[in-house]
Amino acid sequence: MVHTKNIPIMNTKQLITLILFLLSLVATGIYFYTLPVPSVATTETITLPKNNNTLSTTNEVATPTTTDELATPTTTTQNHFHWQIGTKQTYRYQSNVNLKIDTSATLNQKAPTWQKINNKLSGILNMRIFDTKKDRVRMGFQLSTVDFTINDQAIEEFTALLQTFFLVEMSLEGKPLNFHFPRYINPANQKFIKEIINNVQIILTKDVEKKSWQTQEMSNMGFYQAHYQHQNNANIHKQKIDYLSINLQGQDNTELFNLRGEIKQTTFTAQLAKQKSWLASLKGQEHIELYTQNGKLADIRTTIQLTASNDVQDPNLGIWLAVNNYDHILTMFADATDNVSLSKDVLEQLKQKGLRQQYANTDLSTLVSQMYEKFSKAKSIKTQEIVRYSNELEEYLTAYPDAALQMPELLDELNPSGKLSSYLIGALENAGTPQAQQALSTIAINFEPEAKERAIQATMSFNFIKVTEAGAVETLWKLADNEDSERSSTAILALGSVVSNTPIPQQKEAISSEITQRLHQRGEDTATLLGAIGNSRDSSLLPDVEPYLNDADPYVRIEAVEALRHFDDSVSLQYIIDISTGDEYQTVRKSALYALRQRQEHEKIQAVNPLSQYLPHESDAPLRATIIQFLGEHKSDNPVAIEALQQQLKQEKTRLMRKEVYNAIYR
Repeated sequence: MVHTKNIPIMNTKQLITLILFLLSLVATGIYFYTLPVPSVATTETITLPKNNNTLSTTNEVATPTTTDELATPTTTTQNHFHWQIGTKQTYRYQSNVNLKIDTSATLNQKAPTWQKINNKLSGILNMRIFDTKKDRVRMGFQLSTVDFTINDQAIEEFTALLQTFFLVEMSLEGKPLNFHFPRYINPANQKFIKEIINNVQIILTKDVEKKSWQTQEMSNMGFYQAHYQHQNNANIHKQKIDYLSINLQGQDNTELFNLRGEIKQTTFTAQLAKQKSWLASLKGQEHIELYTQNGKLADIRTTIQLTASNDVQDPNLGIWLAVNNYDHILTMFADATDNVSLSKDVLEQLKQKGLRQQYANTDLSTLVSQMYEKFSKAKSIKTQEIVRYSNELEEYLTAYPDAALQMPELLDELNPSGKLSSYLIGALENAGTPQAQQALSTIAINFEPEAKERAIQATMSFNFIKVTEAGAVETLWKLADNEDSERSSTAILALGSVVSNTPIPQQKEAISSEITQRLHQRGEDTATLLGAIGNSRDSSLLPDVEPYLNDADPYVRIEAVEALRHFDDSVSLQYIIDISTGDEYQTVRKSALYALRQRQEHEKIQAVNPLSQYLPHESDAPLRATIIQFLGEHKSDNPVAIEALQQQLKQEKTRLMRKEVYNAIYR
């Protein structure tokens, strides 16, 4: 089956994600703070009001903050924060990002196509210190009167999100340690709120006498190293030295590009609050260029400003209405379920809104017919061209999920070729919505002879869907019991992949339990069930596989050892190594070597010594070549590999095999 997601063309979803992630406010780095679930002993039933700005029933109103004592420069040396419990401060917060990005890099075009994007954020950053605990200060933040635009267009979804009341634990030196949010805040959205604080982080040294120091910090694009200098005028100067890693990721956490960053200019100047807490002010500007292996991708110029203010505190904000108990608020956050809009992935919402506008004047039948005509008329069609059509279909199905329910009937009417149906079904798979899964289930249980190929394709699609609906799982089990062995085995293997993909523990446990129960019955589908366990990638199922590693049937042994290819435990690794050097059947040894090559790199290294010793005894030339290649790949990890290869070079009789060894040694 052809899967459009495996073809290196970035669709609209990825492009939108990339552009937004590049913006300093809505960008994410590779580091994610832990979000521990609080455990607070209480019998009180707490509910979070529908308005996030009212976290408690208290009527406490904070008084306005004056700024003279915060911002007045002094020549007194100070290299530590004053953390005062009960401090309530407001800041004027502004950020401006000018991004110039070569969108041709995302579309595999040769000529650069530069697009300019300007991102502005302004608002009042409200800060409140609740308490200190051990080595940290526990505080709350909330932006208010937020104005957020991209190219002068207000983004309401982000404006609402950025006004969330959230909690932060900071080290006494100012490093953000943990962020806490109301439970309804989608994890995919939390990173955007974190950037409010990450953009203005100033991390001091524990040695208050030091005039300069260095730190490693997290920013919008990854880890960077920063240099600090404390001036006699009480200013703290921060300069980013180098980005240690830059990893822009899509929403499925797959890396979009392998990027390199060059810092052209960076300077941040902060004043510490003298008699109150944290900062009196911070100003900064930065100029960074991003490069792929093919050249320059983006130019990013950022300015940040944070200034303590006299703004009157809005008495209706959640940060001021919250009870004066950090742990109590954590409990309220853990129980909060009211704000449905913020429980949805903001980027997904923006994507769907944009796609609805883009495809407002089209329909499913037209898109499918275009693809059908293209295949029917052309003797040969370029993959890149058909992928474009397939991506459009996927976007339409994402924008209008209910349209997917029409797909089974359209396929029955058109009865497309196997290759075309793979693209059409692939679009349903990539959309992955509940409606798309319902359509796939309908296609999969079509038992008409002419529909069998696409039914198998639809069943296979469930190997790649990340969250499989309960109805689709039920369909797979029905197919698993079908008398058609091809339909049955395809469904069983797909169920194994569901175990690997699902984030739902109950679903994972239920499917695994049924698979292992059927395996123990030792029926005709034993080999397929072992394959399903392999697809599950679940090392805890090793005891269920072990009896079959020594089965009398070589084919069963093959499936058993291949089931271990994605496990991550040392016991299964040793089984693979032992079978690759000890089984009497070369097909089983071949399967073991295949499984070994699928394991993690640090695990493969452990096989170098036993395979080096075994190499001279392998009688099958193709298998010997596989071992030779393996040792060549790991010759820099263990000198034993080179010694074994050099010895084997003397023993090989044929020119072809000597060439294989020579290449392994010297390439």
